[in-house]
Amino acid sequence: LLALLREASAAPSTGALSRVVAAGLPELVAARSVRLLFHDADGDLLWREERDGSRRSDSAAAGILSFVLRSASPVRVETLAGDPRFDPELDLAGAGGDGGAGAAGRSAGAEGSADRLLAVPVRDSLGRAVAVLAAWRPPAEPPFDAADGAVLDRSARLLAPALERLALESQLARETRAPSFFRQEALEHQGRGRDTEGRLLEVSPVWLRRGSLLLVTLCVAAFAFVALVSYDEYETGPAVVQTAPAAVGSAGVGSRGDGEAGTEAAGAAHAGDGARVIALLPGRLRPQLHEGMPARLELSGYPNVFQSLQVERIGDRVLAPEQARRRLPGSIAEAVPIAEPSVVVEARLPAPRFVAGGERYAYYDGMLGRLEVHTGRRRLIVSLLPWLENVFAPPAREAAR
Repeated sequence: LLALLREASAAPSTGALSRVVAAGLPELVAARSVRLLFHDADGDLLWREERDGSRRSDSAAAGILSFVLRSASPVRVETLAGDPRFDPELDLAGAGGDGGAGAAGRSAGAEGSADRLLAVPVRDSLGRAVAVLAAWRPPAEPPFDAADGAVLDRSARLLAPALERLALESQLARETRAPSFFRQEALEHQGRGRDTEGRLLEVSPVWLRRGSLLLVTLCVAAFAFVALVSYDEYETGPAVVQTAPAAVGSAGVGSRGDGEAGTEAAGAAHAGDGARVIALLPGRLRPQLHEGMPARLELSGYPNVFQSLQVERIGDRVLAPEQARRRLPGSIAEAVPIAEPSVVVEARLPAPRFVAGGERYAYYDGMLGRLEVHTGRRRLIVSLLPWLENVFAPPAREAAR
């Protein structure tokens, strides 16, 4: 450790300091490799110098080493892949024994997810973490213990003054350097010569890539939802309960001689038939209506209390609002609002009484309600984009009469 302190104190640059750490510390903690990663606060990066003098940077937004930097706390991990904070781009940055470069470095990076890791923060005089000192050990060797942690932590404290000195020298050099139209990074790259292999420019952080993937996934899921999900369509119309039998011009729905004064009733009740419902449904539904189709009745004053019915008779004509109103039984017809041409529909009530709120009540002539019929299913995407109706329409079939 004293030899490390002497060499670190004399290191003229961060590259020289990195080489001192890589050469001297692995033997002290029985590690395959030990690396010193510096923190760039402006770009929020953890960077290190390779043996060839090049620099490699990784985002400090994720990873175990990032956690050590931000929490300023040491970490011991027995298996890297088993830790939820593990980020291979950062946490295997120095796992290779030869500086993470070449075939050996690539082999270590490919198999390094089973490595063991010991990392401690390097703090400045104000207690802020400015670098991370990390050691890797292969899985065949025993895990790092408390003694290894103590050695690495003491090494970090010995390296801190050298880091502060180098940071101060770099700041002074920048302040005294003559102004230049060129960025310092560009000048350093030019100085390394044309034979030095460059690295890819990172133009987007990790969170942006992951956020874009999440956004694309949500868009695909939303499209699948609106394309596959369908909902039931219902149509309703005013209805009147008829408990007393009434005379009709013919069985089913018909009219008398002059057609205007005659009585057309879709199911006026015959003697002994029991209570019925006479309803007016929108005339545009006439092609979709057929005898025997299910319906349900909701009486006014009894919300969400439904009676299941079956349509027995359907008028053959679509009537104007005033004509349709005259087909309703009793004087109560004047209280029924009718805003569009309608067709008369009749259904028999299933029982002489209905249940609401736990009580049984009888039907009375002239009670008002709403009759509801199911007219089909419709895909959500067709509601949003009506021009797709022909694409998603079911095969045509002739309606039952």
